[in-house]
Amino acid sequence: MYVVFKQVKSTAHAMVKLQVLRKHGFMVDKDEVVDAVRHPDRMISGKKGRFVAQKVYDEKHLIRVIYEVKDQNALVVTFYPAKRERYES
Repeated sequence: MYVVFKQVKSTAHAMVKLQVLRKHGFMVDKDEVVDAVRHPDRMISGKKGRFVAQKVYDEKHLIRVIYEVKDQNALVVTFYPAKRERYES
């Protein structure tokens, strides 16, 4: 599934989250978060009209990205790593 957005922007919280995760050894970068939004392996509806994009990160993990859509743009609110076994069936 490919989602077409003019731009994928991030909140300040999401940018700080990149740094926090790196300090804990989860070396995800902004391009990988954007790729998850543009080319998710799975997409579901979230709360408050938001969306959740999932993308496999490695053998044991995936990235879950929470975002909003405004005027053909995506705004990444937050994201987090998760164990694949929890979200894949």
